[in-house]
Amino acid sequence: MMERAAAKADEALERGADFWWSLIPPQSVPRSYATNQVEGSPVTGKSFLARYGPYGYTLDLNEPWKITDPSSGFKFPANDFAAYYASGLDRHGIFDPRMADRRLLVNTLYPDKGKMWGVDDGFGWVDDQGNRWTFVAYYHHFLWKNVVMDVLACLRDAYLYTGDIRYARIGVIMLDRIADVYPDMDTLPYDKTVFLNSHGGDGLGKTIGSIWETRLVKLYASAYDAFYPMMDDAETIRFLQQKANRYGLDNSKSSAEAIRLNIENGIIREVYPGVKSARIRGNTGYHQSALAMAAVVLDEPGTTEEWLQFVFRPGAYLKKPVHHISGGDMLASLVNLVDRDGHGDEGSPGYNSGWLEGYALISDVLAGYDSTFEGADLYRNVRLKRMFHSQIPLIMLDKYTAQIGDTGLTGNAFRLIDKKVAVKAYELYREPIMAQVAYFLNGNSTAGIHGDIFSEEADLLADQIGQEIEKHGEWKPRSENMTGFGFAVLRDGDNADPLFGDTRRDIWMYYGRSGTSHAHRDKLNIGVHAFGLDLSPDLGYPEATGMWPKRHEWENNTISHNTVVVDNRKQNGTWVGFPLHFDDGPQVQLIEVEDPQAYPHTDMYRRATAMIRVDEAQSYTVDFFRVKGGGDHRYSFHGTVGDVSVEGLRLVPQTDETGKFVGTYAGPDVPYGVPNDVDPAEKLYQGSGYHYLKHVERDTNPPDRFSVDWAVVDFRGLSSDAKNVHLRLTMLDEFDDVALADGVPPQKPSNPPLLKYVIAHRQGENLESMFSSVIEPYRDHRFIRSIEPLEVRRADGTVAGHFEARAIRIGLEDGRTDTVVCTLSPDTEFIVDGTLKFAGFFGVYAERDGREVFVYANDGRFTDLSGDRCTFVAGRIVDFTRELSYRNFLVVELDALPREGAIYTSADWIGRFVYVLNDGVRNAAYRIEHVERIDGNRYRVDIGEASLVRRYADANDFSKGYVYDIAEGAAFRIPLSHLIVRGETRKS
Repeated sequence: MMERAAAKADEALERGADFWWSLIPPQSVPRSYATNQVEGSPVTGKSFLARYGPYGYTLDLNEPWKITDPSSGFKFPANDFAAYYASGLDRHGIFDPRMADRRLLVNTLYPDKGKMWGVDDGFGWVDDQGNRWTFVAYYHHFLWKNVVMDVLACLRDAYLYTGDIRYARIGVIMLDRIADVYPDMDTLPYDKTVFLNSHGGDGLGKTIGSIWETRLVKLYASAYDAFYPMMDDAETIRFLQQKANRYGLDNSKSSAEAIRLNIENGIIREVYPGVKSARIRGNTGYHQSALAMAAVVLDEPGTTEEWLQFVFRPGAYLKKPVHHISGGDMLASLVNLVDRDGHGDEGSPGYNSGWLEGYALISDVLAGYDSTFEGADLYRNVRLKRMFHSQIPLIMLDKYTAQIGDTGLTGNAFRLIDKKVAVKAYELYREPIMAQVAYFLNGNSTAGIHGDIFSEEADLLADQIGQEIEKHGEWKPRSENMTGFGFAVLRDGDNADPLFGDTRRDIWMYYGRSGTSHAHRDKLNIGVHAFGLDLSPDLGYPEATGMWPKRHEWENNTISHNTVVVDNRKQNGTWVGFPLHFDDGPQVQLIEVEDPQAYPHTDMYRRATAMIRVDEAQSYTVDFFRVKGGGDHRYSFHGTVGDVSVEGLRLVPQTDETGKFVGTYAGPDVPYGVPNDVDPAEKLYQGSGYHYLKHVERDTNPPDRFSVDWAVVDFRGLSSDAKNVHLRLTMLDEFDDVALADGVPPQKPSNPPLLKYVIAHRQGENLESMFSSVIEPYRDHRFIRSIEPLEVRRADGTVAGHFEARAIRIGLEDGRTDTVVCTLSPDTEFIVDGTLKFAGFFGVYAERDGREVFVYANDGRFTDLSGDRCTFVAGRIVDFTRELSYRNFLVVELDALPREGAIYTSADWIGRFVYVLNDGVRNAAYRIEHVERIDGNRYRVDIGEASLVRRYADANDFSKGYVYDIAEGAAFRIPLSHLIVRGETRKS
């Protein structure tokens, strides 16, 4: 870090003070993060976006006011804007376009294209097709966001690390000039549809959009704080005083006090009104931490207290009577908007990870300040502690993050927790897991681990973390169910199996936010990893945010995810689904979730997904998706890049008479990207999104069993284990039609051009659908030889419908045969294939050569095989933890003790989940960490850090207490499971 900062700072020194003072542009030049985010490049067109993205143009300080189009090598604008800008400087050194010499607005770079081709006066160039290109505004935007930020941060860090005053001189000169222009900076006067900025659609900002502006002002405040002691440097004062005299500035800059006053008045004091007016406003924690830092850096009695009070004051972003923020809401938001797993209310782990930065920064800046605000030490709040843990379960195969919402590139490898965060968490809480994660993120080494420059034991941390590794071993992720966030992952395998090498694989399900900021409408979406690859990648971050049509019509729509679309509309936005079952046993792992509000007019929207181990290296997944209600159900699934083959389908291409593909999945007459189901009464598109699926092939009379196989291509080169990898989906149901089509991921650099989707369609009045499938990742050769549906009857001999009870027989190449059954009626005994008697939720009977291999049952039992086992525990809630606490407990009373002779102990509860019946606003499902019998039927159940607090009863009056996710007297249920391996019973 020190070397990079010093190297970059040395480059800044070489350019000299005058360069950096003159670099800072004023309000009179617009800013925009894209030249044209629809058309891409005036030379190469829209293909530019797919390869480079909207931010793909580059700028070079050696060519001021020029940007380069990397797709063509052309430089823009074609006129000499630097000369034009210089011709318009007024007596204060501020650019005034009214004074500029418009004779300089002529194409000097490419005269053969015409005198005015590519000419930009700061407000853009309009080409012959009417497209506006904002080259100068793009340069100006990224001059602030990238160049000024990077250089100033490196000067600050280099000065702090080395004490070399030369770095501070340039930094102060930059800050002082920024302070001259910053009060007038405002994005609102410029057309927000032309000059694009990150502001969430309201047009507000200062130098740049209000969201990214928060980072700028935090940098300014921290740099000012760092440089403050050296502002009496004579060379710095002399330089700035000369500039003030030459340009007739109001502040003489003749002393350290004058320079400090200019920076404080021009920057630091601008933060409070900027936040209140929402011109400095970002996601939760962004602007609050900016204001807290400014308050503490200013350190002015009365003023600092007022600003900090605002940070913690209950409030919100309001748009009437004018846009404003009524309070920072930091304490209320931490309780009301952060779930028990530590995720904020955004539907994107990427954005939620930014919340931690804001909350932590507030805690850090107040740690060294004499603050008397109740709750200001946010690190003591269990919600913030959980935020440090929140991203860890999302790590897949060590290098991926489960792609949820607006997060990452399609199929890319990235992690949202870095070493510094893990080290910080270990410093704060001394938890072994944070030491393990820090060690893992440091390449399974302690070398180079240290705290930040303010840590009291910075140099001791490496040894302390090493001791934790010696005692507890390296981090090994487990299967988890984050019921507060709405995410479950089933994992198996090892990264260094002695026979098979890296055998890690997983399947995950998301059932969390789907209607909040940066969320997708993707309830009950699943993803798959194996062989070092993301085999079914989510689309990730959209091409553009805001009102970008493709974002709302396709990229965040339900149809683009591995879930079910009902009645040709995207899902309703909800907070979190309701888990019903979870197990992480050695042979069978499963998750079942329902979300009745995803489609409120349905009676059921429920998915059960189970990963069943074949051997140390291989597993398959059975997936049962039940939908009841509505008249049209479409199961969508896609793989990664690769050729696709089918078995059992007779696909007819949707082509014209010449054999050319026509239309989209929305219909042969519906063009790509043009919706045919827009409801003008809806502010945002809520339709099907089918018009973004092209190259359609369809079987209008499909069989009741078919397979689609993706021959996987490691298009990112992320795995050394990816040769001959396949992902196979086999479906067993009656369908009206089945289609294959190409979906287009966000056209961003390195994203693939297409992904192949399969859509299985059923329709009918008051429709009941049971989408049954087997998902099989394999390499070289399949390990499944047969998949067949089985008849299920009730004990009275009547046939059970597939919706009520579904059974599948899966034959493996090693000779093992698995019978898998999943039912809706746990109290009903079913007979599978005329022989197996089962009552409960989920069961697997495995045999080889007529001999039992294992028996597994969850919340149920095989009548003739499971013995007299307790299948669940139920009762009522007597009491529970009512404060925000690191340790949370339920006191429960069982309806009845298990019957005499039942195989059961309360230790069987540990590791299970207790499901409490509540008001249905959010779920109340908690992993049990410990159980203690109190007396009789009463037990004390330890649920760890999983808080039972939902929110404050009144965000404006904390004394009114909390609203909880459970209540006294509520019913609860603890489903149990068992695994019998050739007569040996194991807790599964």
